[in-house]
Amino acid sequence: MHYADGKTTSCLNVLPSQVHGCSDLNTSAFIQRMIQAEKPNLIVFTGYNIFGLDAKDSAKSLNAEFAPVIAAGIPWVPVLGNHDQEVKAPYPGKGL
Repeated sequence: MHYADGKTTSCLNVLPSQVHGCSDLNTSAFIQRMIQAEKPNLIVFTGYNIFGLDAKDSAKSLNAEFAPVIAAGIPWVPVLGNHDQEVKAPYPGKGL
């Protein structure tokens, strides 16, 4: 999902007419719609969870990304991708 900083992160790879108003919040809304439509028993996030180099606070970004699933009360699990380790730690030298 390449989640970064919520409303301040614009969408990539969209049509020029779609750029205005497109942000990580679109991703959150999409997840909510998918949960309502599919009613899954388990949700698996399969890597590329955050856009580590653009996320100012990686822990906050992860919390925002997973919030719709946590709110739905559905079991979930993240699998780390090869770029998920490229994070900016909220505290120097502490990682997530």
